[in-house]
Amino acid sequence: MTVIPLRNQVLVCPINGKSPASSLVVIQPERVVCPFRVLAIGPEVRDVQVGQMVLANRLAGTQIGGDYLLPESVIVGTL
Repeated sequence: MTVIPLRNQVLVCPINGKSPASSLVVIQPERVVCPFRVLAIGPEVRDVQVGQMVLANRLAGTQIGGDYLLPESVIVGTL
């Protein structure tokens, strides 16, 4: 499925941290602000570009499969 964001929406994919080489599983609490990679942007988005890494509030968006559709205003910074 191809998603094309409209207006000021940004389609992002979460960036997974490196997993340890051992078989030990560490359970970490869910973070609200997470790093994402920008996959696509709507025509009214001004501050980010496709391929850029950003920090955003994942709870403010809509999850589509493993990706998130977020308004540009919930992006808090770039990496």
